[in-house]
Amino acid sequence: MENCQNCNDAIAVNFCASCGQKKIKRIDKKYIWDELQYTFIHTNKGFLYSIKNILRNPGKTAREFIDGNRVNHYKPINLLFLLVAFGTFISTKLIGFDKIMKKNYTEMGINTKVQEGIMTYIMSYPQIMMVLMIPFCALLTRIVFRKWGNNFYEHVVINTFMLNFYSLINLILLYPILYLLRNDAPSTVFGIMNLTYLFLPFMFYFFFKEFYPNETRKRIIIKVSQLILLSIVSFFLLIILLVFLGLFIAMLWKPEVIQAIKK
Repeated sequence: MENCQNCNDAIAVNFCASCGQKKIKRIDKKYIWDELQYTFIHTNKGFLYSIKNILRNPGKTAREFIDGNRVNHYKPINLLFLLVAFGTFISTKLIGFDKIMKKNYTEMGINTKVQEGIMTYIMSYPQIMMVLMIPFCALLTRIVFRKWGNNFYEHVVINTFMLNFYSLINLILLYPILYLLRNDAPSTVFGIMNLTYLFLPFMFYFFFKEFYPNETRKRIIIKVSQLILLSIVSFFLLIILLVFLGLFIAMLWKPEVIQAIKK
């Protein structure tokens, strides 16, 4: 019998009964191969299992995860970081969103470096911006669905699953199209990107219908409509607040920024 390397208790089987640590196996070729298979090939548990279930039914998958069925799933926040990193690599290195944005500003005659820099970053890294917005989105869904039994932190997980689903759809459907159109006019690229926002109401309905399976279709539609309306109003208020906050900070700390904007 050997002792656990993590908590030093005796291990009688393959796992430590106290902390769950596996029996130590020497790292060799078989160990590395097993880990690679588990991570990238195995579809009954882990990374591919979560992707498969999110694509099939994101709402049901999120519901099961929140209800406690978590052992087979790749952690949704970790999955989101991987998808965002992969999406960012494609958008910047393969599609070249930053170059498309600069070309667009040249055509529009925008010369202000501050505005150009901010908007180029936002449009070049849309998924990163969405990740930063998750707490805000969780607050909105918590307000709309406040009587349906989930707390704020569960809504953070709910929005993480939704963003995982949206990121996967972008990677599978949107980015290949944008890659093919990357040398076209920026207006064409942005037109395609803007069309994806029309998909959001249907995604919300599909997600919440399966997340709340006992609710009627009518109630889901009403809640989704409220969520969209609240999101639009909150988004514009947030933009206005951020603009005024940015200008206020610039006036206090860097007056030259104001001069750059005026030019």
